[in-house]
Amino acid sequence: MNGKKRTTTRDIAKACFVSQSAVSMILSGREDIHFAPETIKRVKRTAKEMGYEYRGRAKKKKTGTNDTIMIMCPSLATQYYTTLIQFITQEAQEHGLYTLIAYTNRSKEREEYYLNMASDTGFYGIIYTYAPRAVSSLNHLYEKLPLVLINDHNPDLKMELLELDSKKSGRLIAAHLLELGHRDIGYMTTPLSSIEVPRRRRLEGMQEEYERQGLDSSFIHVISGKREEQETITGNKHYDTGYGLTRKYFKKREDILKKKEETKTVKRKHLNDYSTKELKERLEEAVRMEAYEKAALIQQELKKREQKQG
Repeated sequence: MNGKKRTTTRDIAKACFVSQSAVSMILSGREDIHFAPETIKRVKRTAKEMGYEYRGRAKKKKTGTNDTIMIMCPSLATQYYTTLIQFITQEAQEHGLYTLIAYTNRSKEREEYYLNMASDTGFYGIIYTYAPRAVSSLNHLYEKLPLVLINDHNPDLKMELLELDSKKSGRLIAAHLLELGHRDIGYMTTPLSSIEVPRRRRLEGMQEEYERQGLDSSFIHVISGKREEQETITGNKHYDTGYGLTRKYFKKREDILKKKEETKTVKRKHLNDYSTKELKERLEEAVRMEAYEKAALIQQELKKREQKQG
């Protein structure tokens, strides 16, 4: 058995500094897509040098979907996805293509259904607008259909990637809130599962920005949903989940502040046991140790005593 690794279009793309889809289209002789002549020559020359043999896809009987792009969409109630679908459809129409919206509600079973449909009927290609659930099925379909993912990079997937940088967006969010003077912030999110790369990377970006500015990332309080809520006809699961998590967060904050207030009350009772002279000495010590919260309590007690004497 020959142990030499077979050259792939990914290897050629890396060597030529172009995308994998560009290599596939150049080697397949696609006439509806145009590349610079020097790019075509470089790709073909590199493929030959690396011993790559192009295996064209078997021609399929026309079924009416050969000019249709399937768009995998998890939600039709979220403006991000509807806007994305609109622009993809407009661009497809400019090239004489059609689109079919495959609404999955983030269900793996629905994804499998649509992927089987695409495999059987020969769609022009598939665009995923979110992190896929049916990873194994997608990887098997990779050799049959052009697949594009609009999302953060996932090393488990064999797809062309229009990469988003959710970590950067997290850093920008944190920097903006810190610039406004906020320190304690809540991060409300639907489940942080391993497959939901953007959600986790946004949080990582926020934590990195806090650490970059010399702050403890524990100031970011993560309030996460326990499971993916299914979208209903009457409501938007993302907004409903966010609303519920926000209420939960403020209830938790309210309890924390209440406990802090109770602790302060106990401290004030202890301060009554000190003489005014002793309090002034403790105030100097608190300021020297930069224990400003403690110093503020002592100042309040001293001021209260001054008012009584006056």
